Amino acid sequence: MNTNNRINKFKTITVDKIKLQGYYILPTSKPKAIIYYIHGLGGHSMRFRIIAQLLAENNIATFAIDLRGHGISEGKQGYAKNIQTFIKDINSCIEYSKKIISSDTPKFIYGNSMGGIIAIEYYKNNPILFNGIILTAPWFELAIPIPIHKRIFIKLLALILPHYIIKKRGEKYSGSVSNDKLIHYSVGIKLLDNVINYSKTLNKLENKNLIPTIIFHGENDNVTNHKASENFAEKHKPNCTFIKVEKARHGIHLEENNNYLFNILIKWINNIISRD
Repeated sequence: MNTNNRINKFKTITVDKIKLQGYYILPTSKPKAIIYYIHGLGGHSMRFRIIAQLLAENNIATFAIDLRGHGISEGKQGYAKNIQTFIKDINSCIEYSKKIISSDTPKFIYGNSMGGIIAIEYYKNNPILFNGIILTAPWFELAIPIPIHKRIFIKLLALILPHYIIKKRGEKYSGSVSNDKLIHYSVGIKLLDNVINYSKTLNKLENKNLIPTIIFHGENDNVTNHKASENFAEKHKPNCTFIKVEKARHGIHLEENNNYLFNILIKWINNIISRD
């Protein structure tokens, strides 16, 4: 077992032959849990490395892959037929992790932004695999709704030119993040249409049997709507906990002075592990 919280790289390939770049960080002793991290649209897995290293210090392993069309994985930038396509990528990551860590280790799936709704979709397809779900700034709704005439245009364009790529509005970051050359603002029109439709479906879903879930969302998020996350949590009580983060924007895990959020997360994970 690799130690010292070092970032380890691996390559994996999906069932439809897409080569993906993966990463994992292990604690120095046998991990008490595994977190599978899913980044958002235009992001990549290495943006999560600081939290992954903190998790390793608390005896929790993290595995992640750059989704197809993101980071340094193969695929057309920002393109996928639908969010279900990304399920194949996550499958490859989880299968690889079985080579490194015992399969009976408690598992959590963590999704950020678009990765949040992918995480829920993956859980729905694999309901007994995970002990809990972690979401940060999930894409249940956009902070600024798309006007109806633009929504109609997106639907039509997705039918006529499904491979068409547009540039999305993104949050501007400062410091080292602003120089991250792996971040992109491209999105396939068909994927965008699918994400919007699926988000609406999730907002209507009421599932009292949802496994333990925690949602962190910044009140100043200018990309996704924190009130939609709060409404989702309300529908799924008592198994879903919502944490509104004052003054935080979309990249909660990139914000400074968020150690208290990390402590909340660790306590939540420990409580689940102890009772399972």
